[in-house]
Amino acid sequence: MTKQPSDKLMSYTPVALQMYDVLAEDMERVRELFGQELQSNLPLVNERIEQVGKFRGKMLRPCLVLLCGRACGPVGHSHHIVAAAVEMIHMAALIHDDVLDESQVRRRGATLNELYGNETAILAGDFLLSHTFSLCSQLRSQRLCSIIASTTNMVCEGEIMQVAHKEDWELREEKYLEIISRKTASLCGTCCRLGVECSAESAELARVMDDYGCALGMAFQITDDLLDLLGSEPVVGKTLSRDFLQGKLTLPLIRARDRLSGAGRKELMELISGTCPEDLDRLRNVLSDCGSIDSVEKTAQDYIERAVEKLTVLPAGTEREALEKIARFVVERHT
Repeated sequence: MTKQPSDKLMSYTPVALQMYDVLAEDMERVRELFGQELQSNLPLVNERIEQVGKFRGKMLRPCLVLLCGRACGPVGHSHHIVAAAVEMIHMAALIHDDVLDESQVRRRGATLNELYGNETAILAGDFLLSHTFSLCSQLRSQRLCSIIASTTNMVCEGEIMQVAHKEDWELREEKYLEIISRKTASLCGTCCRLGVECSAESAELARVMDDYGCALGMAFQITDDLLDLLGSEPVVGKTLSRDFLQGKLTLPLIRARDRLSGAGRKELMELISGTCPEDLDRLRNVLSDCGSIDSVEKTAQDYIERAVEKLTVLPAGTEREALEKIARFVVERHT
């Protein structure tokens, strides 16, 4: 008889998968490791850090570790450690993002910076990063630790690049893609690589699955940037339009700028540089009318097709099917 998941576990697993019977036990181990590692002997710290657990949503990155591992061999404690570690890195990045973007809502609840202020939120993010490497010290492989450290550096570099290009109205598409390849795609690629490396000694397989994760991560971030402009806050469950209001150009805006000329381009640039919330509906109309939205959706879909092509290196089965479902889910989601 198939084991039914708890409501708590269901909120941690991508909706598109619907395969709790496969991942439930491993995800429970990941959740336990995550919670145990962040325990402090200071009640005040625990009170603040407990809020972090409320931000966990799809748990996409731990799922990538576990599914790639299962596709290549048995899954064990090292997979659970890596899965918890990459989720800590991701959560730390979200907390820092909320501070930078002055976001008030995350997962339909108040952000840490909204509850406790920027100082506490920044320190909470740092707390997660420090515990990431405390957790990684349990890994027997120095190589795995080194890959996680390098990827964390890359995520931070991407964030620094993005901040450096605020109000850069001439930001080129190539630079935007470089930014998101570092801040988002690199971590997804590492999840897949490490899932393989913890199960099998195949450098080529690890490389191909890293490529799968990177392509998936690119599509994820591009879709996220579309949702930031077009989504509904009650549905998405977080503060939206922050990139626009913070003067950060994302792919929909870059494509529109490069497609328009004359009066149309002038109107767009006035809307973008004005960063006024009341202008968002006008901006959406401009993006739709010039074909930017359709163009960006196609680009995200192209990345997904590229990711799915990489899965042919895996044996046919439940895990490969699930990884393809994750990829399709990335561009079909509304949250």
